[in-house]
Amino acid sequence: MGEGVFSLYIYVPHNQNYVNIYMKLFFLDIIIEMSIIIKIYILFNEKARKMRKPFERDIKKEILGKCFGYLVEKGLENASVKNMCEETGISSGSIYYWFKDKDEAVLDSAEYGLTVVTNKLFDYVFSHIDDVGNVLKTFPEKLMEYKKELRFIYQVTTSNQYGERMRMIADRLDSVYVAYSEKLSKSLNCDSKKLLPIVYLFISATLDYVVWEDEAKMEHELKAIYSFLDILLK
Repeated sequence: MGEGVFSLYIYVPHNQNYVNIYMKLFFLDIIIEMSIIIKIYILFNEKARKMRKPFERDIKKEILGKCFGYLVEKGLENASVKNMCEETGISSGSIYYWFKDKDEAVLDSAEYGLTVVTNKLFDYVFSHIDDVGNVLKTFPEKLMEYKKELRFIYQVTTSNQYGERMRMIADRLDSVYVAYSEKLSKSLNCDSKKLLPIVYLFISATLDYVVWEDEAKMEHELKAIYSFLDILLK
């Protein structure tokens, strides 16, 4: 005869105490099994969430890249979420999944773009670090490859609507500049703390050049930077 609450009830139909005990055990067993299932479900979801993270980061980067490219081409005045979706092929549902509104899309995209351009420019410096003089000589030309991107970032930074928040984002990049200064100091065999102000001067000069395209001024500034660097390296 089968096991379980019904078979036990048949064996002892008139013993209510046994039935009550068995029913308690039966429901206790269900509770234990349910708790095990819930724990497995939580563990599975936690693992799934961890596995999703890199995938989601890649998707977010792709979306930020498309949004940033669109904003660079359109500028702040002509940009809209609707048009962004049409131009980039990103659905409005995806836009509002990753960003709460247009402002967040603009700021996150600008931060992404600034980080990408900064990394590319520093990569160029590191790839030619054996000839610092040549780096400074050729850098303006390299910089102008990202003129449109940097001008858009400048527009966001100086706008009444986004300026304050964008400057807060830019302030966070200080840690990036410090890290690059430390890396440069190892390559140049110099004090990173003394090199950092020169890096800031270099960044300031390059951004100034992007906005105004004053080659003569840029040349003077780069010569001064090279002189400071030459003194530091002696």
